[in-house]
Amino acid sequence: MSIFGKGNTVNMIHYDGLPGYGKGYAITVTLDEVNRCLTFHSRAFKNAPDVNLPLEKVINIGSIDVKDIDKPQKNPLYDSYATDAVKFALRGMTDKDMKLFRYSVVINYVSDSDGNKNWHKAIVIASNGSNPNLGSFLKNTQSYLKKTVTL
Repeated sequence: MSIFGKGNTVNMIHYDGLPGYGKGYAITVTLDEVNRCLTFHSRAFKNAPDVNLPLEKVINIGSIDVKDIDKPQKNPLYDSYATDAVKFALRGMTDKDMKLFRYSVVINYVSDSDGNKNWHKAIVIASNGSNPNLGSFLKNTQSYLKKTVTL
């Protein structure tokens, strides 16, 4: 059983950042404390493989108004490397996308893909409507990160 109980799983919509997942995919994100990772599961396509992101690679997670990405005083996730990663993930956002993804959850992480150590990347997802577990999911994940991640 989870040390946090309820609030370790949340339903979201994917915008960018997960390999093999398209924009608008319905996904479930779970804080897996046993395997120490965030697990992304497609709800739209049953044959899509789960994606696991080890918590040791996560820099931060939080919600943000994407219009405030360059404003450190309004952006709780502000970090120059992480902000660049989010901007890259949001490139080409249309007005229609902005309505759905303006208030997004951003997961910044470090990847060593392509042989580049400390390559900052971002996963951008949004709530798919009423999501009562979102606040507790973010709080639980942030709390778990503080206990497990050392930089």
